[in-house]
Amino acid sequence: MELPPSEQARLFVDINAEQRKVKQSLLQELYAELHWDAQGPDVRVQAILSKAIQALDVDPESPFRNRILKADESRTNTRCISLTSVFSAMERSGFFIAKMKKGQVVEYGPLWAVDNMSTLKRTLVVLISYFGSIRKEALDIWEKGSAEGGGLAMNDGVTVCINELRSIIHHLQTVKRLPLADLANEELVREITPFSELVGRHFALMSSN
Repeated sequence: MELPPSEQARLFVDINAEQRKVKQSLLQELYAELHWDAQGPDVRVQAILSKAIQALDVDPESPFRNRILKADESRTNTRCISLTSVFSAMERSGFFIAKMKKGQVVEYGPLWAVDNMSTLKRTLVVLISYFGSIRKEALDIWEKGSAEGGGLAMNDGVTVCINELRSIIHHLQTVKRLPLADLANEELVREITPFSELVGRHFALMSSN
């Protein structure tokens, strides 16, 4: 009888861990299979995030298409954004879980949407729109990746943009006092877009100087 994907992934990690240390990037790729049904909400968020980042690499509408560097791939000037760097920047508190107490969620973040699949979809919609706007405004520097004249579509640049997204969300929640977690996906994107365009223009100006 064929084992379910989650059990296959767990056995893979166990077997390989006995032979040699498993790459952190590979473990993060497998998180979606290992912990999709985890009881702990913080662990489940990591599984959703793992699946989302991998989906960004294959989605035809994604500015990250063919740009996420996974464990079994070779780095190039364009495929130079590691899954690990995006994972680390996104998993920090705020996006999915705003407050936890004694292992229980007190307040969900703006990217949480009731269940795993809905949260995955919301995350993809927001990230594709946010980075799509940045790419559109700073197309030249984005397309170059880590090559000369680039610097945006690589680990440090993407991390900065994710931190800016966190600041944008904080502004919308605290200054405009918008209940972002209650907004539909399209409404959330509409609130974020003017700011993502400004971020893109900022990088475009930097590249032209």
